[in-house]
Amino acid sequence: ADVAAAQRQAGGGAPGARQRGGGGRSNEERLAQLQAKLDRQWPPFTDVSGVQRREFTAVIPPPGDRYAGEGCARCEVEGCDRRGAVFHLKNLLTHSQPRGGQPVKTAASRSHSAALVKLLGYTPAPPAEAPAAAAGAEARPKLGRPSEGAPGVGATAPAEKPKMTPRNGESRNFTGEDGRFIYYRGMRLSFMCGQVLLVRRLHLSQNPARNVKFLGNLQGTEGEWGGALHAASERAHAAGLVLLMARQYSDLNVSRPGGLDSNHCLHLFNHFRPPDKKMISKWETYFPVALHRTYDRLVRQPLAIAAEQLSTLSFETLFDALREKELRRAAAARDPRRRWLLLVTRRWRSRTALVVDDSVLARYRDGREWYRGALQAVHGDGTADVRYEDGDFERRVPAERILSAEREEGEWEYAVAAPDETKADSEQRHPWWPASEHFVAFVQELCLESELPQRVAALRAEAPSRFASRFAPPTAA
Repeated sequence: ADVAAAQRQAGGGAPGARQRGGGGRSNEERLAQLQAKLDRQWPPFTDVSGVQRREFTAVIPPPGDRYAGEGCARCEVEGCDRRGAVFHLKNLLTHSQPRGGQPVKTAASRSHSAALVKLLGYTPAPPAEAPAAAAGAEARPKLGRPSEGAPGVGATAPAEKPKMTPRNGESRNFTGEDGRFIYYRGMRLSFMCGQVLLVRRLHLSQNPARNVKFLGNLQGTEGEWGGALHAASERAHAAGLVLLMARQYSDLNVSRPGGLDSNHCLHLFNHFRPPDKKMISKWETYFPVALHRTYDRLVRQPLAIAAEQLSTLSFETLFDALREKELRRAAAARDPRRRWLLLVTRRWRSRTALVVDDSVLARYRDGREWYRGALQAVHGDGTADVRYEDGDFERRVPAERILSAEREEGEWEYAVAAPDETKADSEQRHPWWPASEHFVAFVQELCLESELPQRVAALRAEAPSRFASRFAPPTAA
């Protein structure tokens, strides 16, 4: 009985017997079903050389190995830095996107995708995004407070939180106006019309109180002050200011020349508040609430200005001069360029041929540490069998995980990732894992978005000379 148990543990048994997996199926049957499932998601293909290939091969690891007895897949893509590595099915989508039309939510390995494109000769279509939920499907009940009118502990899924209104944007609760009233949240709010005169800086500072001034309510008819207002507007423009005459609240909108944003409205609303009113710290919405309440408060002010006063108004001394620091901030706000953070990594490409009995350093089971050993066999697909000094043995180790301990030769291959690539690729967010790709530097570029591809290409070209360093083989653990 002990001998039979030892034979079963070693994967042996009686001659002709087949190992049985879950559900009474043999390993051969499980492998065939697993390979069929992999072929549906990653169909076999013919590469540019006319060779029939598979992206993944079904594997059931033997006892003692990682994921022993469970369904796994081995990467077979030539050129991938993790070729030969074994992945559990639950982790496989983090390495490669399916090509059989299945939706996904995760990002695939950049190295695997690039190697696959090289073999296919074209870029496969991206998979569809995974749907949030099937149409008409009932949501799984959650534990917690039961929904009203329904027994039990299951609660209906909470309603989707509405998106926030953009800053200085129109409220979703605003339903329009009819010339006398605005309609907001089912309320009918009257608004006044007048001749509110404001002046605002053309180049804004960080402090809204230093950007805008209320000059008063313009007196008389347009025939009386029209010419004076036009001449005052030209003098204001020469002084770097914008003169605005608003007949109703919508004329204050920031989309108009000299318009006010929410911070300017907040400053004016608090500055001209009655003695019995408290200051407010924020608006419910910018449009129409902020504009309506600000205009309504200004038009009620007793401060008045006549056409004669417009002719004598000095705009050069109306505002204090901005400090140099504020001027720089204003200039930066007008600069259409942006700062982009580029990620530079490098990967060692070895030119040393694998020879049997060579002393090597290898990463055991694709781990982070390098261990000293010797090559026992070299296979035609570029992999090799390694016998480590501590007695462990590993079959078919990819060449990317092997370095010669005595005669290693090669060069660094540099890669530059743009911000969109950095966000989409989990390996680029952590370039120091796996150890085959090394973090080099972050490089800032100040340019327009249209100029970014040229900057990335230029950095890729100069990276070998800019970040050149002598290769030092890793230290064995």
